[in-house]
Order: sequence, then structure tokens, then C-alpha cells
Amino acid sequence: HGAVAIENANLADQMKKEETVRTNLSRYLSPQIVDRIVKDDVQVNLGGSRKVVTVLFSDIRNFTTITESRPPDQLVTILNEYFTEMAQIIFENQGSLDKYIGDAIVAVFGSLIPLENPARNATFAAIQMMKRLPELNRRWETYYDFYMNIGIGINTGEVFLGNIGSPERMEFTVIGDPVNVASRLESLTKEVGYPIVISHEVASMLASRDGLVELGEHAIKGHTPVAVFGYRPTPAAG
Repeated sequence: HGAVAIENANLADQMKKEETVRTNLSRYLSPQIVDRIVKDDVQVNLGGSRKVVTVLFSDIRNFTTITESRPPDQLVTILNEYFTEMAQIIFENQGSLDKYIGDAIVAVFGSLIPLENPARNATFAAIQMMKRLPELNRRWETYYDFYMNIGIGINTGEVFLGNIGSPERMEFTVIGDPVNVASRLESLTKEVGYPIVISHEVASMLASRDGLVELGEHAIKGHTPVAVFGYRPTPAAG
């Protein structure tokens, strides 16, 4: 009886530990990836480390104007639908959801779990996000007489990833110049006329550059000029 009790106690502790891991990771990753981490006992370092990752930064065009012209409850409904759909695409491409910043989405590929080619995953996710948006717009135009446009910037580089904050509130996130550059590349989409702008580092990791347009070096705020490529998905794009 004593051995059984000890075994049951150990099992209960293991289940409690797994549930804690699931709860923590489900904030950042898809349920499928969380299952893989828990079942295979993949070691995930949440304490802090430096790693080369690919960062995807997306933003809604003219969001300030949108907020001024829409009832708050309607805007929340639209945003929740948008974030849900976009997060699902990120998860399907094995990315992690770093944070929402107002109307912006910051996603990271190759951070918590290794990926063979995080730049490719991020680019595929961006294309799918752009392809999904027209479907959402058709629904919003029907119900709310509303549509939105978004821009996406993608960059690859070494970042610090770990829990940042105070003892009362911690947040697992990525910090570093590559994150800032991804944000600046998203802003650059307005200037160059392409909804997706990727850095040369990202383009160099793609097996095919079909559809990419070389845009040369562009000055971005607070940074040396960056060589970039533009991409405009078509209905037939994969």
C-alpha cells in the first residue's frame, strides 16, 4: 500500500508539473507544439538565452483613424476575430506568439523550439496572413461596412529571449535589434508599396525568390540602411 501511495503521489506530481508546463507554453505556442514538448520532454529554456530567430511584425493600416470611426464594442469584436485568425496561421507555421502591441502582432520563429528554416516558416505565415485577410474583409464589409489593410515586416538575427519584467509580472519575450528592424520594415511597406517587406538575411534563407522584388538598401529610423525585398501575394500564391 505504501509503494502504491508513493507511486500515486509521484504520478500526481508529474501531472501537476505537465499541466503547469502546458499552461505556460499555451500562451505562446499552438496546442500541437505544446503536446510535442510535453510528451517528448523537450527542454525549453524560459530563463534567458541568445538565439538566432526570425521575427514577424504585422500592423493594421490607419488604426488610429479606424478607432475614431467605430464603436468600441464593434472594434473589439473585429480585432478579436482578426487576432484569432492570424494567431492560428502563425501557430500552423510553428511560430510562437510573442505579444500584441495595440493592433500589432509580434511573432517569432525558431525561438522556443528549433526549426529547420525559421525564415521560410515566417515568410509562409506572412503570405497566408495576407491571403486570409480578404476573406475576413468580405465578412466585415457585410456585417460592419468595414475593411482593413495590413503590412508585414520580417527579419532574422540574434536576439535575447527570456522572461522579462518584475517579480510581480513576468513576460517571456524577445529583445534585440532584429526585433526593431522587423518593426521598421513593416513601416517601410507603406513607402515601397509592397505589403510584405523582408530583409536580405531572410531572403538569403529562402530556397526560391520567386515573386520577391529586390528594392535595394533603404534607410530606416535609428539604424544603418538595410537591403530589403518586397513581396505582393497573389491569389495563386502558396
